[in-house]
Amino acid sequence: MKIQTFILCFISPLLFMGCEGLGDNLAKYTVALGSQTIVQKRIAGISYLTFSRGDSKDSYQAQNGFLCVTHNPGCSWFLSIGNNGTDKFFDDKHPLPLGCKIDGVLFTPYWPNDICASPEGGFGGRGSYGAKLDGTGGYPVNIKWNNACQSDYGGRILYYKIGFIVSMPANTPMGEDVFDVSDPSESCAPTNYLNYHPSDCQTPPAHCSVPKTASYALTLNQSVSQNSVVYTNQLSINNGCNGKLTSLHNPNLFAVALSANGKTVNLGISGTTTPDDLKTLYGLETPALPVTITVLAPIGQGRPNVQITANYSYYE
Repeated sequence: MKIQTFILCFISPLLFMGCEGLGDNLAKYTVALGSQTIVQKRIAGISYLTFSRGDSKDSYQAQNGFLCVTHNPGCSWFLSIGNNGTDKFFDDKHPLPLGCKIDGVLFTPYWPNDICASPEGGFGGRGSYGAKLDGTGGYPVNIKWNNACQSDYGGRILYYKIGFIVSMPANTPMGEDVFDVSDPSESCAPTNYLNYHPSDCQTPPAHCSVPKTASYALTLNQSVSQNSVVYTNQLSINNGCNGKLTSLHNPNLFAVALSANGKTVNLGISGTTTPDDLKTLYGLETPALPVTITVLAPIGQGRPNVQITANYSYYE
């Protein structure tokens, strides 16, 4: 999909979830901030990981700005039940360099292609399986995972892939390789695994039938509307499927005012819209894409653009 799609690093909300290669379609941007040039890059996060090793065979490897992670259930004896844990990124032990911030999380869990059963497991979660984003803040950057030695997923290795879109001053030493956001990526999935949970093990899902959630750091460009300076851009998807806007987040170090249809909603620093805010602006709590997003001046008339994080749901 083609919307896909500060050193002072802090976390704020854009989430790309479960869409293989999504980062390949994000637009790279470069913007001058004061005397520093800020660039957007993709990193695997290998230097910022606190790894939860449940089994001696658990592993991780960086590939082209993504981290490929493996968790083995370790079903070596009859009382084995599998493992669980939380892989943590950018915790107190591994903070980002000063001047950087997270603009997005690119996360893809993988599923055995021959198991259509629910991954929730039975009583007390016994036999459950899967990996999901976990944590608080604008961007959840932890991965909570579990595998099993019983039921349908018993003995199956858990795999996932993750990468991070980071804004940083140019030439910042990140402690690992950095890549352009549009650089190609390779799948971390082994043979017989898929990047979606199959509901029908015989037939691949039809186009526009797989629900996804994502986020995007949208650049609003300066324009003049009715003799007033505003910042505006359109959020849309062009994969031929439907999508809905679920929230907007202000990642800037200043408050902004959103405007649409003659209505205004104020967002403080690091503020996020509520469903009622979107209903005020667009008439619906989850307006259908495409949606035009506008921020009012004044927030510094000389600014060439403003960043807004758009969270949305869609089908592929």
